[in-house]
Amino acid sequence: MDFLVFPDHPVTDRLAARLPRTSATRTIAHLSGRPWIVGHWRREELVTARVGPRCAVLLGTTSATSDALARLLPRLRGLDDLAELRHELPGSYFLLACMGAEVRAQGSLSAVRRLHRTDLGGLTVLGSRPQDLAALAHTAAAAGLPGAPRTGTVDEEALAARLLAPGAPLPLALRTCWRAVHAVPPGHCAAHDPAGRYREVRWWHPPEPDLPLPEAAEAVREALSAAVHARTHRATLSADLSGSLDSTSLCFLAARDSTELITTAWEGPATRPTTTPCGARTAPTASAGSARRAATSPSRIPTPPPGTPRPRSPRTPTRPARWPPYGTRPGCCTRRGWSPGSGPGCT
Repeated sequence: MDFLVFPDHPVTDRLAARLPRTSATRTIAHLSGRPWIVGHWRREELVTARVGPRCAVLLGTTSATSDALARLLPRLRGLDDLAELRHELPGSYFLLACMGAEVRAQGSLSAVRRLHRTDLGGLTVLGSRPQDLAALAHTAAAAGLPGAPRTGTVDEEALAARLLAPGAPLPLALRTCWRAVHAVPPGHCAAHDPAGRYREVRWWHPPEPDLPLPEAAEAVREALSAAVHARTHRATLSADLSGSLDSTSLCFLAARDSTELITTAWEGPATRPTTTPCGARTAPTASAGSARRAATSPSRIPTPPPGTPRPRSPRTPTRPARWPPYGTRPGCCTRRGWSPGSGPGCT
């Protein structure tokens, strides 16, 4: 899934005309008829509803339906109310809405669904992927549309930060690899007023710690159940089952639904029953019904090819590194069921 978001402005027509289009390109229009959202997505990744001047679009994974979304739209007094509406729509998705020519877009709080922006032709254009905005910047510059100098060119410093392990710290992690292409900060939404002026608005604030623990635990359970149920409409769902608290809880929630659940695990070189991973102990219960388990032992994990150089240092392991066989056996089971993120793939 990839898409760009344009404000309802005359310059939008010139920018959108520069986009490469195929038979798979889809467009959702503003009330004025100008392009609003242009991109590529599967039919099951889109939920949309329009009630009068109000329109809302969900792009991603959700259990919401168009009818349910349409019933919520009349409650919107303004686009600031979207933060409350989102709590009633479980899943992992981009939420885009408009009221007349006023537009708002936001990703997920976890930043799995993250928006990016850049300025082209005097407008701020949004996108789900920074490379799409960089490509549009090149075509816009070729058409004579103004933009910041070197917009869309590779930022070597940001690229070097991506080599940090296990990952770049904040705020470096928010920096894209293209100049003048910026990430919308987590917990913020992107808004365009009717004149096309852009601003970022914080939509999430940490709640006050005033809820008693039993009530908070019940609220977390309900939220997790709804989030997992939003994924179990698929015929097959895969999940990591390491035996830790997060993966075990989500696997048990997924196993309650009618979807076929495939749990995966990497087996360590355990030689005694006391060292058996917790995932193996929980698997028989979590795999009841339509669930099954796929485990990969160390002997099945491929090693680097012969002759691969190894650094000489005091911390060099005594054995060659083993690389997880992503895309091999577990991959064949998880093409449609896996969602981005860590743990059991329910983000």
